[in-house]
Amino acid sequence: MNDVPEPTTANTTSASGDAASTSRDTRAVVGILGVIAVLILVGVLVAIWIGRDASDSQDVLEGVRSNRIQAVSLTSDTVYFGHLKQRAGDWLELEDAYFLRSTPDAKDATKSTTTVVSVKEQAGGDGNLLLNAREVLVVQNLTANSEIASAIDDAKG
Repeated sequence: MNDVPEPTTANTTSASGDAASTSRDTRAVVGILGVIAVLILVGVLVAIWIGRDASDSQDVLEGVRSNRIQAVSLTSDTVYFGHLKQRAGDWLELEDAYFLRSTPDAKDATKSTTTVVSVKEQAGGDGNLLLNAREVLVVQNLTANSEIASAIDDAKG
């Protein structure tokens, strides 16, 4: 009769099942390693972001003289005046804050009057402003005899 052995279905299925199982195991390991790599990357980025945040408010305060009034220019093109202090995290507080208001002259449109306005009088509250250090562009210490410092002293009474 026929001396050629017939392939068995059990052996063929077992060999292809082992290959499929190995392929699934490899994909699972690669997937887990990918997730771990993404988590490590996110952790590094968060650590960099936190480190940057902590230094922003300290950088802004370098050179600030506590006995002088500071002019604080913000990214919104607004300038406030007061005493700049460190607060928690990335926040600064401008104590006894003022800003300048320009009013056009009723008789001559080319002229205007600039006045110093207290934040406390304008908006109520304690007169202090909380500022995000990232929004601060420039801080300048005013001299005691500057026009703005004198106007603020006059406004205080």
